[in-house]
This record gives sequence, structure tokens and C-alpha cells, in this order.
Amino acid sequence: MAQGPMRSVHEHLEAVLGDLSPRAPELTAVDETIGLAVAERVVNDFPLPPFTSSAMDGYAVRLSDVEVLPATLPVPVDLPAGSALAVRLVPGTAHRIMTGATVPEGADAVIPVEWTDAGAHRVVIEHMPAAIAPGLNIRPQGDDLPTGEQLADVGDVVDAPRLALMISAGISRVAAYPAPRVAVVSTGDELYPLGKPLPPGGIYDSNGYLIAALVAQSGGRVARRVRLADDQQVATELLQSIASEVDLIVTTGGVSAGAYEVIRDVFAKLGTAEFTSVAMQPGKPQGLGTIGGTPVITLPGNPLSAMVSFHLFVGPAIRTLGGQREVMPARARLSTTVELDSRPDRVRYLPAVADLLRRTVSTTARHGSHRSSVAVGTNSLIEVPTAQAQLVAGTEVEVVLIPAR
Repeated sequence: MAQGPMRSVHEHLEAVLGDLSPRAPELTAVDETIGLAVAERVVNDFPLPPFTSSAMDGYAVRLSDVEVLPATLPVPVDLPAGSALAVRLVPGTAHRIMTGATVPEGADAVIPVEWTDAGAHRVVIEHMPAAIAPGLNIRPQGDDLPTGEQLADVGDVVDAPRLALMISAGISRVAAYPAPRVAVVSTGDELYPLGKPLPPGGIYDSNGYLIAALVAQSGGRVARRVRLADDQQVATELLQSIASEVDLIVTTGGVSAGAYEVIRDVFAKLGTAEFTSVAMQPGKPQGLGTIGGTPVITLPGNPLSAMVSFHLFVGPAIRTLGGQREVMPARARLSTTVELDSRPDRVRYLPAVADLLRRTVSTTARHGSHRSSVAVGTNSLIEVPTAQAQLVAGTEVEVVLIPAR
């Protein structure tokens, strides 16, 4: 393990992100861009909505024709949504109109069907609120967005609302950064795949599934998921082979100072990585490097250490490789519901449940880097600063919010 003072979390994050950059953008079908970052400025070339439309099912009228109620008007025209019929409303008549249909020229209001007898050929408008202004239930052309408005900018991640907005503007293809290809590598002779009975001393490879799931939640694509035995030569050859296929390698385990630490052994031979101690708990042993020019982030093997380290370092790296503008998880200042103890030399990160409505955050009383159960159902990490007096319940603390996607 590296000698000297421990590196801060911020310093290690800066080292991890380093010179990371996304792959070249690809012209992508818009309906395949969910979760991807846009690589160009996207604007609409026609107004939204593209025509003046009805906001209600009802009757298009001239308000001057319904000043005295009840008002009975002939209905010569039906206007369903999608109708291309170009008509003008003749004074003294009403057109039956559906939500989203083009409002006929000459109409200055749409009377909801609920205010009428719902007649098909002749309608009786039975009641209306007093003092109705022109434009009632009419959506003007461009009421949502005029022509030339920005729908997405470089680095914006496409979610469902942005996708729908671009499609409504007729955008069928957009330049987007491809999802980073990530290899997830777990290490240790003790790891066994699901479906096989555990021998004495064996454990199932939960870290491989954990990191793969977090990669997907962070916008990456798991290209490879492998287990490495504690064999330096085999591990070196496999990692070199994988490096040519992916944009990032994330390993768990094999980075501590003891014997049988295969990741440290591989990089001791390759000479392309540094291992350090980061002033955090859990997750003190960390490392980063390259294999064949492909970045490698090495995480500790304890499940909770791996998860916390992922949220602090790997998630931002994947979002950077994906071209996203906002790569850091959101933070909030919330009141803790329990007492918290700090460490004199390290920042503590505690899996927690943040309640943004009540502005509170809670965590279990039992923590440990091997206790993966304490992370179940959590949505955040409490960041307990170093060398603080005991933080009593009600103290405001910094909270890292874990992205749900």
C-alpha cells in the first residue's frame, strides 16, 4: 500500500476522472437514445403545437353567439382530432370539436361538452360561467414552444419527457454519445458462480452482480463480466484481452496489502497503475491505472466498500465516458434522525434512507464493510466528516443521493 498521508476522496476522484473522454458520437434513432447523452444542440423547426387546437371535447363557437343562454346553434361540421378539414365557422353556428383538433377560423372559444346537451346536429349551450374571455379552451399555435427553441443540448441525458419532446418536433435521429462499454471483473479463488454448491471457504460472486447492476444504473453497458482466480499470469492475459473490447474495466478485490492480491500483482508486472489509501470508510484501499490504454478502476472486495466506492468514483467515471454534462450525484443537507460517530482521520459513508419531503435521513446502527444487507432499501449515503464531535439526532448532515436509474 502506498506510504505517506492518505489521499482525500476529492483528490482520488480527480485522479480517476483524469483525461477520460467519451467515444465519438453516433447518429442514433431517437427512440434508442434513452439514457444516452446528446452530442449536439437539438432545436425544433416548427412550432409546438404546429396549429391552433382545442383543449377540450366540445363546440367551437363565437362568444358573440352565446351571450344569452340557453343558446341553440346548428352544428354543420364535426372536427375529430387529426382532421385535415379546413373550414371557417359561419356566424350563428357551432362546430363539434374533439381535443387536439384544429380550431376553425372564426371561432374564439371552445365550449366544453359538459356545458351543453351534447347534440350532434344541433346543440343547446345550457350554462357557462360569467365573463368568459376569448381563447377559452384554445391552444394557440406555438403555445408550448415557438420555432427554434432548444430541445436538448450537448451532454443532456435523454429521459422519457425529453424523448417525447423531440419526437413531437419530428426529430427522428440525433447525434448521441454511445453508452460506455464496461468490463466487470471480480477476483479471488473463493468466488463461486450461482448454481454450484459452496465448498468450505467459498462465497458466491455477489460483487460481480452488484457492480454490473450499478454500471447499468449509471448509463454504462456491461460488455463483460468475469471472475479472476488468484493466478497472475492468467489474470494478466485475460485483462489484456478484455481491455481491447471495452472503454473501462472495473475490478473488485485483490487490491489490499496482503498476499494473494491478484490485481496488485498484475499491475506490479505491467507497471501502469497506482494503489493508494483514500481517507474514507469503508473503501480505504483504492487503485487506478490503464491496460492497453483502457482505464481501470480497482475497488476493494468487501461488498459495502465496493458499493460506496462505486458511487463516489466509478459512477462519475461512467457518466464522463458517456458524455453526460452532470456526472456527480446530487447532494442534499438533511437532518439525521440518529446519532452519528465520526472517525479522526477518515470520512465515513453510511448507506441511508433520505426523506426529501421531511428533510431527514436515517441509517442503521450496525455498519461494516462486509455487511451488504445494510444497503438494501437505501437511496443515499450520509457523509460524516472527520474529527467531529458526536453528531446528535437533528444535526444537519451532507447526504449523497444515489441515482435511481
